[in-house]
Amino acid sequence: MTLNNNYILVGAGIVKMGAYTAAGAAASPMNDLGHTLSPTELSTNIENFEVITERSFGRVKAVPTNAEFSIKAEFAQAEAALLQQFLRQGSGQLTGTAPNQTFGMNDPLEVYYQLSITGPGTGTNKLRVLTFWKTQPLTMEPIPFAKAGVQKYGVTFGVFRDDSVIAVPAGTTLPGVYFMQVDS
Repeated sequence: MTLNNNYILVGAGIVKMGAYTAAGAAASPMNDLGHTLSPTELSTNIENFEVITERSFGRVKAVPTNAEFSIKAEFAQAEAALLQQFLRQGSGQLTGTAPNQTFGMNDPLEVYYQLSITGPGTGTNKLRVLTFWKTQPLTMEPIPFAKAGVQKYGVTFGVFRDDSVIAVPAGTTLPGVYFMQVDS
C-alpha cells in the first residue's frame, strides 16, 4: 500500500441502538444513544489451535477456533431508558415520560439489540457505518456519583454471531455474520 493521508480517520463515533432483527434487516428505529465521554472501541479476539511440530521451531499453523468481538462505550446521558436497556430489563420496568420516569430492576433478560457506529470514512461522502447485527450489553462499569464528575454509563456490548444473516438474496454481498462496515 502507498501512503495516503485520506485513510487517516479522526473523529467521534455516533452510537445507535435498535431492536434485534433477523437476517440483517435494518432495525427500526435506531436510537442515538447520545454523548460519549471517551472513544467508542471495537475489540477483537481470535483464538487459534496452534500446531508446533517436532521437525521445526515455532508455530507452523494456526487454525481459528473461536472469535469474539466487543464494543465499549461511555455514555454521558444518564437516562433511565438507557439504564433499562443496558441492564437488560423488559419494557414494563420503566414507567412515566422522560424526564419523570421510574425504573425498577428485576432479573436480567436474554435480549439482543442491533447496534451501529457512524463516523468518518473513506468513501465519497466521507462516512463509515459499522452495523453489528446481534449485540447484548454484557457489563456495566460502576456509575459514579461525584461532586466533580459525570454520572456515566460505561457499557461493554458483546457481539454475537448471527447465522440468520447468511440468508441474503442471490447477487448481493454477504454482509458477514458478526458485522458489516460500509464506507460511502
